[in-house]
Amino acid sequence: MQFKPEHFVFEDSLGYLISKLRGVMHMALDEQVADLDISAAQAVVLLRISRNPDVPAATLCRFGGYDTGAMTRMLDKLEDKGLLSRSRSETDRRVVHLQLSEAGRHLCEQLPERFCSVGNMLMSDFQDGEIEQLKLMLRKALNMAEQNWSAHEATQHAQKGEV
Repeated sequence: MQFKPEHFVFEDSLGYLISKLRGVMHMALDEQVADLDISAAQAVVLLRISRNPDVPAATLCRFGGYDTGAMTRMLDKLEDKGLLSRSRSETDRRVVHLQLSEAGRHLCEQLPERFCSVGNMLMSDFQDGEIEQLKLMLRKALNMAEQNWSAHEATQHAQKGEV
């Protein structure tokens, strides 16, 4: 299948639908984690740190699509709440490693239930096989997008004489 400009309907485009679903999921997750005194975005960052100890802040920016300023502000809030600590790499002062505190680890233990609650609510009309098929297709699209973007970036760097 090829996308054709003459048939393009913004509200039916993949980007719009994926973005809209992400927004609804974040709003629902905001409600699910409100009693923990964190936002959905903070929950995602905390869970990511819990799954990847000592993850550099720059990696979280790339993963979540945040600019460094927004990530710094979010990490400041999480650190002020006593949920994580930051430390500079001893080998590269530009790299900031993140570690969860005991309170952060305890909070993260509660997050999978909250994430699953949102998923169960939003996907309640789906059959198990449909959910697995959707996830398979999304992973395939993401893999294809990452491959194409990497190739595009390599071409851009080569055209600029950067290798």
